[in-house]
Amino acid sequence: MNYSFSEERSVPEQFSQGDAAYAYEYLGAHLVCLDGKEGALFRVWAPNAQSVSVVGSFNNWNKNSDYMKKTEGGIWELFIEGDLRLEAYKYCIETPWFEKVLKSDPVAFYAEKPRQRFGCLRPVGL
Repeated sequence: MNYSFSEERSVPEQFSQGDAAYAYEYLGAHLVCLDGKEGALFRVWAPNAQSVSVVGSFNNWNKNSDYMKKTEGGIWELFIEGDLRLEAYKYCIETPWFEKVLKSDPVAFYAEKPRQRFGCLRPVGL
């Protein structure tokens, strides 16, 4: 493995070779301005996925709405226009067995607190 921080290789190349120290700067959701349009650029590494879409409160959690494009190194990406600050989202990943599963963004800057599954949980020992 090459552990240098050389800029000669692209971030996807570095990531696929296991030495992208700053992958979070490339992967995940980032607010950007592309071609004069403000929105969010989503990227996720899912090399074995059949398809990947972004689902969230901005598209009524529609798994078939915002499909991502596969790029080099098994990275999928999509730009969604609009003010997506404070919007909840997940990735819908279609497995090689054609199952669609929702996955949280592994490099997200924020996450929701998990919902409590049981109504009356008490700390152990009380």
